[in-house]
Amino acid sequence: MAAIALTKAGWAMRQSAASSSLDNGERCGLTELVSSSGRNEGSDIENEQPLNPVATSPSKGMSNRNLLKRAKSSPIPRLNLIIQIRRARWRPPPAINESSLTLKALNSSDFTRASDPLALFAQWFDEAQQSEPNDPDAMALASVDSEGLPDLRMVLCKGFDASGFVFYSNEQSAKGRQLAAAPRAALLFHWKTLRRQVRVRGAVSPASAAESDAYFASRGRDSRIGAWASEQSRPLESRAVLEKAFARYAAKFADADIPRPPYWRGFRVTPQEIEFWRDGANRLHDRVLFKRQADGRWAAQRLNP
Repeated sequence: MAAIALTKAGWAMRQSAASSSLDNGERCGLTELVSSSGRNEGSDIENEQPLNPVATSPSKGMSNRNLLKRAKSSPIPRLNLIIQIRRARWRPPPAINESSLTLKALNSSDFTRASDPLALFAQWFDEAQQSEPNDPDAMALASVDSEGLPDLRMVLCKGFDASGFVFYSNEQSAKGRQLAAAPRAALLFHWKTLRRQVRVRGAVSPASAAESDAYFASRGRDSRIGAWASEQSRPLESRAVLEKAFARYAAKFADADIPRPPYWRGFRVTPQEIEFWRDGANRLHDRVLFKRQADGRWAAQRLNP
């Protein structure tokens, strides 16, 4: 977009060369160009202080005023002028001064000193519900297939407590079959607005029938019909076939309550490890890993970012 802006501005200025003077016309065109890149409208480049002292010093470069004078003799003065002004305005980012790095995050008495990871997760989850625009309960669920190949998908966390994190799905789906064969999983919550993430690893077990029934009953009617209509993860000839199955079950349950399919249930991931991660300046992120001990208590360990 910057290149397009330069070309258009340069062409417009070349077209007005015969009737405009550098003193007014070019200055106006340059002002518009600068304002389009984030400067205040009406700013005067010729009177601005140079942003890069190296590029504009007498020994190593030209001031903006000298660039204006030099442009009068250029074959395409305005386009060259724009390019040179842009170069003069650019300056590289400052080098990192190791002695000035802020280490407050590494020494603060905040989440890194927590002793109960589930209470800390509840706090972070509540804050995510206030800040995330969509699905703060979304989590990546990792499992492995019969050959040990990892598999990953997004699901929704529909509950958590001291016993673990719960989600619901079709047990005949790919993840259902994988978790039945290798009942261990990893979870990842990522809350972009908070610049935080939580990783969970642990064993997987089925949620109780009562839990599954209660959650299924809370779903919308069409979602409950969809659970009957979809043979999740298995081949589908066309969307029309799926829609016909939906219509068939909608007619079947038209005048009745919709029960939970026997293959649809909850899964609980009981955490053995929970890691909390928070973004930090200069990539000095905060990481704390909680591991469940044999007596059920949690041991915390800070990790390098």
